[in-house]
Amino acid sequence: MKKLLIVASVLFSVSQVRAAGFYVGEQSAVANGMALAVTAKLLDPGTISFNPAGMAFLPRFHVSAGVLAAIPVFKFSDPNGVDPSMTASKNPVWVPHLYATYTFLKNRLSLGVGFNVPYGLVVAWPKGFSGAAYSRKVDLRIMHLYFGIAWRFAKHWSIGAIFKAAPSSAVFRQDFQVGTDKGTMAPMSAQLSGSGWGFGGGIGIMGEPFKGFHIGVSYTSRLKLKLKGDAHFDLPADFHDFSIFHDQGGGATLWTPDVIAVGLGYDIPKAPVYIEFDYNYTLWSVYDELPVTFDNDPSGQLSKTSKKDWHNTSTFRLAVSWNVIPALTLRLGGGYDVSPVPDKTLDPMLPDADRFFGAFGLGYNIKKIGLRFDLAYTFVRFLTRTVTAKDGNPFPATYKGMAHLVGLTVGYAY
Repeated sequence: MKKLLIVASVLFSVSQVRAAGFYVGEQSAVANGMALAVTAKLLDPGTISFNPAGMAFLPRFHVSAGVLAAIPVFKFSDPNGVDPSMTASKNPVWVPHLYATYTFLKNRLSLGVGFNVPYGLVVAWPKGFSGAAYSRKVDLRIMHLYFGIAWRFAKHWSIGAIFKAAPSSAVFRQDFQVGTDKGTMAPMSAQLSGSGWGFGGGIGIMGEPFKGFHIGVSYTSRLKLKLKGDAHFDLPADFHDFSIFHDQGGGATLWTPDVIAVGLGYDIPKAPVYIEFDYNYTLWSVYDELPVTFDNDPSGQLSKTSKKDWHNTSTFRLAVSWNVIPALTLRLGGGYDVSPVPDKTLDPMLPDADRFFGAFGLGYNIKKIGLRFDLAYTFVRFLTRTVTAKDGNPFPATYKGMAHLVGLTVGYAY
């Protein structure tokens, strides 16, 4: 019975945990190949997602569409050597993206729209996983709809802003062993399917103060997600205590963090090479607690507030772009990202850790017909992380992880 009460603390935490601990920003193959070091310069309509000021540097009409295949691989082992090791599902998740911009008034005013899914993946542990009471499966999608405007107020300077609407959905499952009426143990599961909307915005500035030297700054606001859904408890045939565990509705209000990005870029003289360094500061501390409410909880044992105590983090990115020939571009990038999750609240829903990442990209531009094809690959290596009871964590574990991100984008300019 005590394990079943864990449902109250995590049943609706899917969206924020999944979103905050694993941001998947590789929603453009151009940006993906640059390891997302694109705050200072990105000549692609996907700039609406990274720095909306960049839209004003795209003449006339631009559109791009593509897909990202994300394959996370997480492995669990028991530091005490009691529970068997497990590997989460390696099934890819396919995520689409679409952007369009139009610049007019002598290439000074630009309007843009876009769609992507920068938060969410699937982590599914196999049957028999010892941590299934904390998480058996998470499937989260936080979509973003963008509406942007940018103004080129000087030859080499622009400012932009966006409004974001975020339709979100989540499915979460936990498995338990519960005592039946006959005094035996039997399996049960709890699953939640929920959805909701969040709204936010962002601003950015981009410019070239000196020839060949680029600078960009952007700010993206937090999103307030109001999720409502239905909880279903699959109980054993010999379990008839429905006073607490019965199908019902529930909800929670969740927040995604503010993000500040600064980029510095440089065009190497007499060489078709561009280098950029980006620094991102993400205010994960907004996720300090998680209030959960259930619609029909007369006992008050399900509705509760759980402490999370996440902290603000930094991400460092460095990338280089080389125009081998006018039609062909090579991109390389990499960086280091710090996990916001403290040891005491780390769990199998997202076994997050500090990570290194490296990216490679190719772009081919057929200017005669305005078509461009971009392909990119990013490899993410999570540092091995162990949490124990000494850290205040109720589920001792050692986690290893990696992720493969492959993206394709097709663009058209007129």
